[in-house]
Amino acid sequence: MPKAAWQRSRKTCSAADAPSPTADAAEIVRLTTRTTPEAATQWSTRSLAAKVGVSDTTVLRVWRKHGLRPHLVRGFNISRDAKFIVKLEDIMELYMAPPEHALALCCDEKSQVQALVLHS
Repeated sequence: MPKAAWQRSRKTCSAADAPSPTADAAEIVRLTTRTTPEAATQWSTRSLAAKVGVSDTTVLRVWRKHGLRPHLVRGFNISRDAKFIVKLEDIMELYMAPPEHALALCCDEKSQVQALVLHS
């Protein structure tokens, strides 16, 4: 490739034509803190990167810079189970008015929670 053609091809892909990293960061922060993706409870780096049009590494860098950790939500997430209310009422009835001579046990089925062994 002749030098002039090579330089023209480099100019068409210059950094000046790229979107502003500050604008991307502002959009990433806005979407992370004020919206949720469809069919999910929080953004992942890949889903947010696809939405904004940047790499997942860029999303991760912005999250780290702003101290965002959407996977560590402080709050209660309502189940998407269609029968959630019925199940909730059944459980609450057991606790509020247990049958005579009955024992009510509760088990959390979160598969991602790990048991920690504390060493003294």
